[in-house]
Amino acid sequence: MLVRPSPLASVTPRRVAWAALGFGVLFTAIKTFPPADRLYEAVLTALLRRPASNTVDPTDLVALVMLGVAVWDARRLMQRGRRG
Repeated sequence: MLVRPSPLASVTPRRVAWAALGFGVLFTAIKTFPPADRLYEAVLTALLRRPASNTVDPTDLVALVMLGVAVWDARRLMQRGRRG
């Protein structure tokens, strides 16, 4: 019987940080750069098969602070998992 490794086994603090950075860059582009917003709306409309709209609103960037909290918490949980 073959046992596949868990997909979470390959998650490392570095990968979490890179994923958060990538998400932050995309989110920032969508919220501050109108051409990125239009592309996002077009892709979302194609995927959902109904009109989608987004508001370019730089004040939403306050939410990016939570990415740092998420990376910190993921790193803390991964270190705890190695000890226990």
